[in-house]
Amino acid sequence: MLFGCVRYVGRIGRNEKENLHIGGEMDYKKIKINESTYVKLFDDDRFEVHCSATGPLGAEVYSFKRGYLEWKQRRSYSFVSKRYKVTYE
Repeated sequence: MLFGCVRYVGRIGRNEKENLHIGGEMDYKKIKINESTYVKLFDDDRFEVHCSATGPLGAEVYSFKRGYLEWKQRRSYSFVSKRYKVTYE
């Protein structure tokens, strides 16, 4: 279990436009932490943590693969930043 106190929201359908930002049709489960934070669990051993703020600040998205941070991205209603890859030394 990733977080101690979570609420299962449900599985998003394949036709939802929210899935299109990752390049096509992907199945995932959405776990809501609170009103501004949720986790997307994908089938291929990946998950994303979305942390948003109120107003036009948008959200920080952290993508993990096999438990390691893979990239970070800033998303807002008016822009999407590039994905900043994380390298481990």
